[in-house]
Amino acid sequence: QEASVEVQAVIDGKGALCIDARLLSGIVARFKGELLIEQRDGEIRIAGGRGEASVPFLPASDFQKFSAVEGIELELAPGALSGGIAAVLHAISTEETRYYLNGVYLEPQGGDLIFTSTDGRRLATIEVTAGIAESFEPVILPRQALGDVIKLCERASDQVVVRISDRAFEVACQGDCFRTRLIDGQFPDWRRVYPSDAGTEIVIPRKEAIEALQVALAASTDKSSAVKFTATEGRLTMRAKGAEGAAWAEGVVEAADIPPCEPFGMNGKMLLQALEKCSADAVTLTVIDPAARHAAEGLIDGGGKQHG
Repeated sequence: QEASVEVQAVIDGKGALCIDARLLSGIVARFKGELLIEQRDGEIRIAGGRGEASVPFLPASDFQKFSAVEGIELELAPGALSGGIAAVLHAISTEETRYYLNGVYLEPQGGDLIFTSTDGRRLATIEVTAGIAESFEPVILPRQALGDVIKLCERASDQVVVRISDRAFEVACQGDCFRTRLIDGQFPDWRRVYPSDAGTEIVIPRKEAIEALQVALAASTDKSSAVKFTATEGRLTMRAKGAEGAAWAEGVVEAADIPPCEPFGMNGKMLLQALEKCSADAVTLTVIDPAARHAAEGLIDGGGKQHG
């Protein structure tokens, strides 16, 4: 990965050098007012307020730089890129043996962008209106780079320029630039595992569902964070038990669009993360196989889709 940032300064001459950024950052963070930075024999002298410091440097040629990212160039609203990534971050795998799941799969569809991630147990995908004019081959953005991409987008006040090659990804705006190598692997065809069967649809208000689920999870000490869901007409009960059933807690959501359904169970923390990433006021929980009480599959639709 590589990041570069431009800042405003008054400079009396051109030049370049290589310096320990962590050391420099730690020093100047304690100075007040404007900084005066001077290059002297083999060192950088820094003065600010009543403070002064000296930091050694190396020739700029010692810094290993990326080659230019040559490929498709897109202009995007910064919120489209950062919002799409943020919506699916929670479902990225951290299992190194399946390295091709350690990131976000980015693909074009018409003029839009689709962001997808999965860890093998859950899948999150969202389609973002981007208005892009060119198509490109889908790529996998590595997990370690995503936080920096989001930060750059948050700093941007105008469109960001994205460049995508077969090996690298770059996003730039107003003098800031971030580059990362892509994950070289084959992302699974997530559409093949996406549920297409009709099921029982339970429509619930998202905020109330989050609050009820948090109440239920308060009693859970199990690593699986198992929660039992029981739906009756107009009422969805979420119940979790503590160790050996010594404690339990349940939260209830009431809404007009809750039909009766066979009880089912799923990981409550995963569902909570999915609900928090959705942006709509109401979400739809679709129970695909209500007969399989402990192996239910749910599809949440609301400002993005979360499948688990």
